Amino acid sequence: MMKLLGKWLVCSLLLMAGVGFAQQIKTLKVPAEALQVAKSTNVFALEFYKGMPNEDNFSFSPYSISSAFAMVYNGSKGSTQKEISTIFHYPTSVEEMNKGWEWLNKYFTFYPSNASEDVRLSVANSLWIQSNFPILPIFRDTMGKYFKGAFRFVDFKAQTETSRATINAWVKQNTFGKIVDILSSEAIDSSTRMVLISALYMKAKWKNSFDSRLTHQQPFFTQDGNVQTVLSMTQTAYFPYGDTPEVALLEMPYIPSRPDGPQLSMLIVLPHQKEGLSDLEKNLSAEKFQEWVRLLQNTRMLVTLPKFKALSSFELNDAFKRVGMGLPFTDQADFSGMTGVKGLKIGHVLHKIYVSMDETGSEAAAATAIGMNVTSVADPKPPVLFEVDHPFIYIIFEKTTGMILFMGKVMDPNKV
Repeated sequence: MMKLLGKWLVCSLLLMAGVGFAQQIKTLKVPAEALQVAKSTNVFALEFYKGMPNEDNFSFSPYSISSAFAMVYNGSKGSTQKEISTIFHYPTSVEEMNKGWEWLNKYFTFYPSNASEDVRLSVANSLWIQSNFPILPIFRDTMGKYFKGAFRFVDFKAQTETSRATINAWVKQNTFGKIVDILSSEAIDSSTRMVLISALYMKAKWKNSFDSRLTHQQPFFTQDGNVQTVLSMTQTAYFPYGDTPEVALLEMPYIPSRPDGPQLSMLIVLPHQKEGLSDLEKNLSAEKFQEWVRLLQNTRMLVTLPKFKALSSFELNDAFKRVGMGLPFTDQADFSGMTGVKGLKIGHVLHKIYVSMDETGSEAAAATAIGMNVTSVADPKPPVLFEVDHPFIYIIFEKTTGMILFMGKVMDPNKV
């Protein structure tokens, strides 16, 4: 039997012009601030998902995007800050939010020296500043204290291409080569003044193993009624399972990282009807996600799951404007909490994610870029069959905090 390896990586960039572990895990006390941040991120995640294109494979990292905007949020003021808070549902107190992210970033960091370890988690933040650009000491101190953000100085004005290449190299390194060229030549220019980056990397093996010898061709019914042939993995084991009138639910746990560390799992949400995904998406919410998790019960399952890869790259400016966050992109934006004066606005919000799953490995990498420029201003019963043969949603989450790290949908496993 071969362990299915899971790697999930996230990088957020903001451009500015086990049974043996169970008892110990239960004693972990999660600060209220961290739980609140996790809750707000999940609310954002499900709302954001519903607002994105629904005709093809789609993946994103709520942790990545929300963490990145949290850093920008610290430098926003007035109506600009209010709009960002409305979309991301941040706590009223900025200090409480920062404390929550500080704890979560530390919690999601487990980086063994041996690359073959079952679990690896890493969070890394950095801020790239235009040389001689004024930054308030309080903003710099906040980034260092709560986000462990290392300040790097580059010359966007005179060496735009060199600056872009340097940042892209940092992203590539901190997503283990999976996110390449997050910043295109159009993403930054001589008006760019700051880039904030938050990178999350996750690598984890499944708690239950797959046997590659059991992988076989299986029909997959796409939303448009076509039938594809896809390679599907299969195994029989006990999994947390739930069933509602609309969906079947399967949780696939990863091996715990350490006694008091994250409990990572993937939740597969499979509509009962082959064409039922679009109706399911209309009713998605953080409350629905919590309800699904509560329904899960350990059940002997026969699971068939397709191998898939997805690579998504998109700009999020219009998506945020559609849901009411337009001010930060205009000359009226107020990010004076960074510099002491107005004069910065968000130029681009870019997100890029890579997801791959097969018998030997499952990887995901994501990057979010927000550009800010200067303004113009064993059981006798037969196992329950869980056959994933039509479009589905997947959610990678951490059970102790409830935080959603990654989510997406697979409309066609053969498409990248």
